[in-house]
Amino acid sequence: MTALASLRSSVTIVPFFDSLTADAITFVLNQTELTSLCLEAKSFDTIVKLKKEGKIPHLKHLVSYDTLAEEKAKEAVEVDLIVLLLGCNLSGKTEHFGASDRTN
Repeated sequence: MTALASLRSSVTIVPFFDSLTADAITFVLNQTELTSLCLEAKSFDTIVKLKKEGKIPHLKHLVSYDTLAEEKAKEAVEVDLIVLLLGCNLSGKTEHFGASDRTN
């Protein structure tokens, strides 16, 4: 679904594979100057750690397909990431952390 929406909006897609190391992820994010990243919860800690270490300065937004503990989302906000949680509840609402720290 993300790929189709991105293509429809003329957004370039840069795929990441589970086998990539933190160094490889850092390299790709910096080469592409990616500002937004859609990811699963299992990759969340790695990305937040890289941002905290100052290795991926261009990244501004994380979109998680999975539910996250609020503490994890707030940890990302502390390193200036805006976090959007998709599909987290049955109400059709999304949760948003960072910038204005609001819930839609």
